Amino acid sequence: MSKKDLQQLRREYESRGWTVERTSNDHLRWTPPFKATPVFSASTPSEYRAFKNLRSTLRRTERAAGRRTD
Repeated sequence: MSKKDLQQLRREYESRGWTVERTSNDHLRWTPPFKATPVFSASTPSEYRAFKNLRSTLRRTERAAGRRTD
């Protein structure tokens, strides 16, 4: 996962109303615009699948709230 990929994902979800902020431990807190538990991720993940896993978790959060159908 490159920095560019993470920035693009962040812009995509912020346009949907999500709030993305850095925690005191340098992680990212992805807070949805609806009532749901925030998703936490590393700001510089080292695993190559981290980007796909994060995207999947964000999608599952939206689906569970009935906000997304794809």
